[in-house]
Amino acid sequence: MILFRLSIAFAPQSEKFMMVGRRWDLDWNEPLDFSQPGWAESIRANALHANVQRPGGNYIDYFIFSRGVCDGLLPLAIGRFSWDNYILWHARSRGAELVDVSRVVVAVHQNHDFSHHPQGMAGIREGP
Repeated sequence: MILFRLSIAFAPQSEKFMMVGRRWDLDWNEPLDFSQPGWAESIRANALHANVQRPGGNYIDYFIFSRGVCDGLLPLAIGRFSWDNYILWHARSRGAELVDVSRVVVAVHQNHDFSHHPQGMAGIREGP
């Protein structure tokens, strides 16, 4: 996933906070040449042109938080379904302010299959 720079100033109302956001999905099957000028702008433009931003719920894809907010998390598999909802609940239960920055951060997620899991998508959704 590629996160593009946040172009706003963030002043949390409390010392405990968690910034979160949704991703923009993109089909991209070519190698990236990081030495080329404008590579990041090209990816960003392609993602925005594809216009596939996932809805909230199970597509919260990045978390930026103050120290201590995530202390004591259960040992769950990161990236599995419902993990993102759990971490938001955990942050709020510790008194953290939640801030959704989806409208100002373009987080590009390369589409992929789930062939890395023996049971594919079913194993990701319902497996241990």
